[in-house]
Amino acid sequence: YSALFNYKLAGRYSFFVTANNRDGTARETYRGLSVERDHDGTVLPQTSDIPITHNFSRSEFLQVRVYDVLRDDHGDTPGGGTDLTPNDQGKSGRIDGSEDQDWFRVIAPTLCANMDETVRWG
Repeated sequence: YSALFNYKLAGRYSFFVTANNRDGTARETYRGLSVERDHDGTVLPQTSDIPITHNFSRSEFLQVRVYDVLRDDHGDTPGGGTDLTPNDQGKSGRIDGSEDQDWFRVIAPTLCANMDETVRWG
């Protein structure tokens, strides 16, 4: 079993997860494992999924503590874009997930006073 958790703030998070096979649709599978190769490099055949027909229930409690969450590094809207100046200085950043957008605004020198371009990355 696996799950993704998109935390926004530092702190303690508690999870209680329950899974069951009431419908009899569970399967034992090895598809999430690495591909196994023979001594000569030949890929060995994958083991077929094994149906599990009896009902079962599994429960687990997990608690994690998240430390040092960084704030969003660049604005997520055109109005909140990070200013980029023409001084050859890089801007570090990260894309935190598929929903994260980082907007930047190019600040042109006075020679190009009519230029105000906003761009999005992510």
